[in-house]
Amino acid sequence: MTTTPAAIAPSGNALTPSQRRAARFWPMLVVCLIGGQIALASLAVYLAVILGPPSVEPNYYRQAIDWNAHAAQQAHNQALGWRVDVQADLRSAADGMRTIRITLLDERGRPVTGASVTGIVFHHADGRNRIPLACEPVEPPGVYATAAPLPHDGLHEFRIEATLGDTCFTHRRELHVGAPTGMFKWSR
Repeated sequence: MTTTPAAIAPSGNALTPSQRRAARFWPMLVVCLIGGQIALASLAVYLAVILGPPSVEPNYYRQAIDWNAHAAQQAHNQALGWRVDVQADLRSAADGMRTIRITLLDERGRPVTGASVTGIVFHHADGRNRIPLACEPVEPPGVYATAAPLPHDGLHEFRIEATLGDTCFTHRRELHVGAPTGMFKWSR
């Protein structure tokens, strides 16, 4: 009977089948761990390439320098007492457009009419894609609306600026646009 060198134990005896399995286990474990690391690294590189670079707040340095002006605007907003409600269509149209309605009320709950309402909106998953908003007054009074390309559901940030004469009011609102979280969006 001829035996291969790998099948001979250090004592010169042939290895039993259970010893051969045990001798193969540890090298295979090391190979599997290294393969797992390579797979995870490949996945990380793939996701980094697909998702693109991270989004950074535009002009963040200028915003930091102008912090006092921002704080003064926030104090002015509180003194005005205006309230803002932002609503977006539950489902987007075939072209990805959704109607956005912004309701502007004064400190007494009366509609603010005649204001120029503008702003930007962006999805939290893609902060680089900022969509400008230019709203037009619609019925009922105090409501301003526009259509914006928001094809994806999820958390969006709305930055609204309303100007009425010399009065400027700013507001930031995070809003979940689309189907409520946890709802499945499939059709039967």
